[in-house]
Amino acid sequence: MQTGDVKHFDMQARLLTYPHLYPLKTYIMIKRILILIIIMFISYTLVNKILNINAFVINIAKVGVFKGGMVDVAVFYALISELLCIVLLITKEHIGILVTLLVISSYTVYLSYLGFSGIYVMCGCGGILNNLTFYRHLAVNVILIITLLYLSVTHEDNR
Repeated sequence: MQTGDVKHFDMQARLLTYPHLYPLKTYIMIKRILILIIIMFISYTLVNKILNINAFVINIAKVGVFKGGMVDVAVFYALISELLCIVLLITKEHIGILVTLLVISSYTVYLSYLGFSGIYVMCGCGGILNNLTFYRHLAVNVILIITLLYLSVTHEDNR
């Protein structure tokens, strides 16, 4: 058994022994649901970017921040970082939360630069997120950042 397994077993044993800790079980379920929603959101955007890779590349190039081969680097960074977030959120939850927070924050800095410089064209995340206005896209990112901050400071290892 690994250390994480012992913590999980210990938590289950405490919940069975002390019924007044059931609100803690609800709290843990809410955190699991939030993590699952983030995984599904990132997976959705990743799949849409891959399925419509040409449109994603054109969107990155159209903005004009990246030129020539740097467009390919930016696209590669976006795809690999989102894949890394998904894998880490599933396998190494706390590290995944921190890496995802870093990735979404970097996207938000880039998005803010585009928006406040007046060169924001449209959201290239794909699917139903395409064509989000700058402020709506910024709101989605801020909600993700707040959620990830909450998950990082309330993670079991931080207590």
